[in-house]
Amino acid sequence: MKQISAILDQLDTALSGDFPDEAGLRQFSYTLADQPENGMLEWLNMQACYPKFYWQQRDENEESALCGDARTFGSLTAAQAFLQQFPQLPELRVWGLNAFNGADDVAADTNALFLPRIEINRQGGVCTLFCNLYSANSLRGEAKRMRTFVHSLVNRRPLPTLTSQVLQHQHLPTEPQWKQIIHRALNSIEQGQFDKVVLARKTTLTLSQPLNAAAFLAASRAVNHDCYHFMLAFTAQQAFLGSSPERLFMRENHELCTEALAGTVASAVESRQAHALGQWLLKDAKNQRENMLVVDDICQRLQGSAHSLDVMPAEILRLRKVQHLRRSIHAVLTHADDANCLQRLQPTAAVAGLPRQAAREFITQHEPFDRQWYAGSAGFISLARSEFAVALRSAAVKGRELMLFAGAGIVAGSDASQEWQEIENKAAGLRTLLEENVVLVDSVLPQENFAPAVWAG
Repeated sequence: MKQISAILDQLDTALSGDFPDEAGLRQFSYTLADQPENGMLEWLNMQACYPKFYWQQRDENEESALCGDARTFGSLTAAQAFLQQFPQLPELRVWGLNAFNGADDVAADTNALFLPRIEINRQGGVCTLFCNLYSANSLRGEAKRMRTFVHSLVNRRPLPTLTSQVLQHQHLPTEPQWKQIIHRALNSIEQGQFDKVVLARKTTLTLSQPLNAAAFLAASRAVNHDCYHFMLAFTAQQAFLGSSPERLFMRENHELCTEALAGTVASAVESRQAHALGQWLLKDAKNQRENMLVVDDICQRLQGSAHSLDVMPAEILRLRKVQHLRRSIHAVLTHADDANCLQRLQPTAAVAGLPRQAAREFITQHEPFDRQWYAGSAGFISLARSEFAVALRSAAVKGRELMLFAGAGIVAGSDASQEWQEIENKAAGLRTLLEENVVLVDSVLPQENFAPAVWAG
């Protein structure tokens, strides 16, 4: 099998051929030698073209690195309509991010979706390089531009060491503001406006030097297992990335898989202790009710678009810092419509609340920052298969600033101080990559008093 540089030489030769002076799409594909650990991130980090996107499926069976945009899309509806023009290419993929409110038609331009010029994809042990040549005017002219683009690509190098130090941090909302917002939320719940709302906090870290987003994601991937890992770099100084445990949906033809990830307890380094905590979570009535509320909401939202729905038994998803209660949901769709699935499922009750619209209105009115990509989704669509992760445990990189996002589900009886400590712990999942001495609040209480609140986001 050939290395990337040798494949790019072959691609350059193919692009030097004769192409029509008309609109169209051509896709070239080449089998590559399997990439070493961090190989795709290392290669992507070296490229000076934007946008750049990295994505790894949470079971680690699939990994992709892509750069350059052959075409961009402001909504999943527009991307889907484009793909439907090319049924002969069912595996052709559009990649990127859907914003928190990006499933709405009114917010269509808030998304960042694109057909990549170059895509390197690994599925199992098979690694493939794809080149998408697209033009709305002239394939001949685009082939010339693509050759220039290919000539700009360089070989991978090891990722730099993380040396950025945290100089200061700022929370938005502050802790007093957080308590005020929680008080308003509890009043609204008591008045019957909604049953649950998920409120978030943005923590801005000022760093000693600009942070390399790819190196930061690699550090997260090394310790945060059983997660989707994703990164969209807009420029050399600006990126959005995350390590999320939650699937929004995966569709293969008419088969749809989604899940309710709600109900959380602390994890532990020692396996027996972690198992005991997980067993408590499986039996806890409050967490089970919380999870079933999300299950019922998902099933209601899929009604009318599915022939059948099957809810799997509850299971424990054990992560580095926390454990989640998860129920998988399988459906057979009446139509393979990813834009419709996004509109029905995003945002989930686990990141917005219940009822969804009332909770979203409260979030819009009271959260002192724009979530943008946080709690949206990251992934790809194609005619054959699509998959999106919920954009949780995420961060925005902007030069010497790193913005961390975390949320908490507020229900009747929630305590503002306890919820604050929980989002501190959750944000520490990424913050500890830069600050090893961050003090985590131990949420493991004596067994007879053990009743931690539900976490979200």
